[in-house]
Amino acid sequence: MERKSPRWLGLLLSKKFFEVCDEHRDLRKSETNVYCIHCDQCLCSHCLAVPPPERHRHHKMIQIRRYIYQDVVQVQDLQKFVDCSKVQTYTTNGAKVVLLNSRKQSKPSKPSATAASCEICGRVISNPFRYCSICMQGVGAGRGRARFIGRG
Repeated sequence: MERKSPRWLGLLLSKKFFEVCDEHRDLRKSETNVYCIHCDQCLCSHCLAVPPPERHRHHKMIQIRRYIYQDVVQVQDLQKFVDCSKVQTYTTNGAKVVLLNSRKQSKPSKPSATAASCEICGRVISNPFRYCSICMQGVGAGRGRARFIGRG
């Protein structure tokens, strides 16, 4: 079914990841890198491992990764929930990933007659993609230019 971006997606995009988990700040490797769609929470590996594990057992979750100092999600993980086929992909550790939010631009990009660009922000991207990030696809959906296909 086609629809505008799901509510949880906007919540996900507003989160800060790779910060120390409040509940497990005294433990090693307690940076938040998992998003629970059901609870709208950023979780660390300890949140998922310590009792009560039942708290998130049947919840839908997305692991957030880093790629060149940016938060990314593997396409295979995100495709379970939304169609991200029109978002520019990158390859890291052999897996295709998409940016959650747009990259910071050090200098304005110059439009090129031959290069493709993000339909929302104009950032240079590769064909056949239309958006530079999930965030920009969400903006496009809000303007009626894009649709998210909900899955699950």
